Amino acid sequence: MTQDSFTDLHFKIEAILFSYGDYISLREIQQTLDLDSEMMAKNALQDLQEKYKEGYSFHIVQNEEGKYRMSVKDDYADLLSDMISGTEIPANVLKVLSVIAYEQPVTKTRLSEILGKSVKNEVNYLYRNKFLSYQKQGIGKYYKVTKKFYDYFKLEEGEDFRDAANKSITTFLEEVPQPIQDTQEESTSISEEISNEK
Repeated sequence: MTQDSFTDLHFKIEAILFSYGDYISLREIQQTLDLDSEMMAKNALQDLQEKYKEGYSFHIVQNEEGKYRMSVKDDYADLLSDMISGTEIPANVLKVLSVIAYEQPVTKTRLSEILGKSVKNEVNYLYRNKFLSYQKQGIGKYYKVTKKFYDYFKLEEGEDFRDAANKSITTFLEEVPQPIQDTQEESTSISEEISNEK
């Protein structure tokens, strides 16, 4: 591979990481760019990681599964979080997003079953705005939330949304005043009082 070709590979990987919005594997990068081997992608990624160590507000991070993502450095995370939180998500889309976060990974078909309607437009909106990523399994696409979701709702990345949601619901129910018990008995005693007054 010539130096020009290798430089072009750097640019292409930068474009993928910038636009993808979630962790991506070497294999996925290799397949997207139709490279001969994962090693070519790995060498380019290592060069980019070294390049972004100093003098940039972002860097390339790697998770426990060996996947890569472009991420803002901690020094600028609060600034980004404030900006992202100003974005308004339409109510119908927010409903779909909450179900995805709770059920993930989940297909559009399963979402439609849960919500009782087609969710194609909402899912496409969320994917375009980088709240979702997906992984193909067979002919199905399994959607899950991205880092942008956690930033938007000010949650810790990787936090189990299902557990957090269940805990919040339980806390809410404990704080809500309990309904009056034995309303039947109470209405009967009131009727008796009225009868006695007559």
